[in-house]
Order: sequence, then structure tokens, then C-alpha cells
Amino acid sequence: MLSLCLAYGAVALAYGEERQSDAEITQALRDALAQDPRLKSVELQIVTSQGCVVLRGTVTTYSDRYQAESLAKRILGVRQVMNSIKVDAPLRADQQIANDVRRRIEQSSSIRVEELSVTVDTGRVTLAGEVPLWVHSRQVERVARDVLGVRQVDNRLRVAAKASGPAILSDEELQRSVEATLTRNAFLAELPVRVSVMRGTVLLEGQVTRIFQKELVVEETRRVPGTHVVDDRLTVTSQLMAKSLPGPMSDEEVTELVRAELDADPRIAAGDLQILTQRGAVTLHGTVGSMYESETAQRLASCVVGVLRVENRLVVEPEPRADREIQEDVNCNLKSDSLLASTTIEVQVHGAVVILKGQVPDHSSKRQAFRLASRVRGVRDINNELEVVMPPHPSSR
Repeated sequence: MLSLCLAYGAVALAYGEERQSDAEITQALRDALAQDPRLKSVELQIVTSQGCVVLRGTVTTYSDRYQAESLAKRILGVRQVMNSIKVDAPLRADQQIANDVRRRIEQSSSIRVEELSVTVDTGRVTLAGEVPLWVHSRQVERVARDVLGVRQVDNRLRVAAKASGPAILSDEELQRSVEATLTRNAFLAELPVRVSVMRGTVLLEGQVTRIFQKELVVEETRRVPGTHVVDDRLTVTSQLMAKSLPGPMSDEEVTELVRAELDADPRIAAGDLQILTQRGAVTLHGTVGSMYESETAQRLASCVVGVLRVENRLVVEPEPRADREIQEDVNCNLKSDSLLASTTIEVQVHGAVVILKGQVPDHSSKRQAFRLASRVRGVRDINNELEVVMPPHPSSR
């Protein structure tokens, strides 16, 4: 594996790029791991050679393995990540894991699945079937990744061709749609990315400074309705010439960009939403069908160029469900979660409003509990009353 990294580094250095030293990359990643509440106490080995990082060690959850790799991809100078971390997850029956994955998907307000097959072999989950949107495939994968006892996830879900877009777009129309999407995104607008389309295949060329930016460009491209195939030829470099952005934007221009971003996302029924902008501060008004839709609208708006902050005043009017059913599904999500399974969280539901009570060891656990509850169908709102009580440091005992 290390020989592959050396070969990759040799190709990159042939262009004479300036780069972070391997020691600087390793130290930056160690610092990032030390600040992560889930990984700070885990002993991981980091080997860096010419910008290629190899991760080794053992963690107890598959989501922790994924998190370590994600942190590495955000470090400046990292050109490639080889994840050799082993997952020593708690032993659970395969059928129990499969049941938890299916139930999480079936009661989710954010996932639509045309057909689904979940098989588990000694903790290794295989997902097969058909979803209407590429983003649903990613969401199903995350659901499986977070379940207690999972050691690996193999995502074989396919996107239904009929649902990839409202109509067949010409190459020119698809190119304009992808370019507009990337230009609206505040995290990507300055990157020198070139988009071309030939016979329905979107070709991405240019440079980014970090691996996670490369993956984000691809994700945003796949999110564009009408996108079927993406040919990713982006390269990662430590230095690049950023594109110049236009000067200060008027509130009307910001509103127009936010409207375009929401209208372009099929997960949001944006037609009835009102968008008000004042000095770069965006306020969202209207009614949506789920907390997930509300959170997605807020997240998309906050990433638009020119937006300084977002105030979410969207009203959630979900499909009617009995409080008892909502409570059972929230409890299932919490108890089957690899991060929260060892915590004791009390769940109350009154009028589709979920109340979370108890103690968790860190803020990431509190956020995870909120996220899991908000994905359940029928939830109108959440009062997150969880108290963060950090365990004593070993040296203080």
C-alpha cells in the first residue's frame, strides 16, 4: 500500500508543486484527531509519504473509522488517504443489525427508496436496490454506517434513471446547471474548476487544495437534476490560483441565488417558501413537511455566496402520526446508534414534539441525538434538554 502512495507522490511532484512537509501533515492530523471527542482517546498510527497518508489502528465503530478518514481529507497537503483502520465492533447478531438498518430507513423522513435489500454477514452490511436520487443513496449509507455492530458498508444502490431529472437536458443545459450550482456555493466558488459535458457525461477538471473539496465538487455535481455520469479529473494541489469573485452583492442578488439553490434541489418544495434578505442576513418563511426539509433548506441557504447568516422561521407540518409511534422510532434510532448506545436518554413525545432528557458525554453526542430524532417521520419539533457531562480525565482519577 505504501508503494502506491510513493508512486502517487512521485507523479504529483513531477509538476513541481510546493507542498506541506510530511511531518507537518502528520502533526496537523494528530492535532485534528486530538480535538475530536470520538477519536481523541484512540491510538492511531499515521504514516505520511509525499502527501499520501496511511491510517492504521483499531476503533470500535465503523463511523469512527469513517470520521478519521474524513479528518485526514481536510488537511492541507494531503493528496491521498489509505484507510487501513480495523473495526472491532461489539458482537451483534447479523439479523439484528439488518433489522435496525431497515427500520431506520423505513421510518426516516429524509429517505425515499424504490426497492431495498439489506444483507449482513459478520457485521458487513451490503445495500442493494434502487433510490430516486443520488443523495438518497448517500443517506442510506450513512444510516447503515452509524448502526451499532457494523464493521463495513458496501453500497450497491443504483439511482433510478427516470428520477434523475425532470426532463432530459441537452449537454449545454446540463453544463450551465452544474456551473451555476458550483458558482453559488461559497465553499467552491473560488476554486478553478472547469465543467464540460459530452453525451450526458459531466467532466470535472481543475484544481482544489484538499481532498474533501474534490469530493464536495463531485457531490454537488451529482446533486444537480439530470446528472447521470460524472468523470472526476480534479487534482489536489497545495497552491492554486483562485478565481476572482464579484464585489459586494445586493440583497436582491443574494435572494435570487438562494431561491435558485432551493428551487434546484428536489428534496425541497421551495415554491411556497419566502426568502427575505437584509444586509446579507437571510430569513426563510413558509411551511415544509418535515424537520429534515427545514434543516436542508437552512443548510443550503447558508452555503450560498453572499449569505452572512440564516434565520430559519420555517413551520414544520408533518404527516400525522401517533406520539407513541414517534417515540418508539426515536428510541430505536438512539439505542441502535454506535455513538449513543451506551447512553441513557429519556424520550418523551407530546403533540409530535420530541423532548430529549438525560446526560451525554460530549456535544457531538448531543447533536447526534438531535439529528437522529429529527429524521423520524412525523416529528414537528425537538426540545433537546440533554446535559453534557464530560467524563473525568484519567489523570484526575
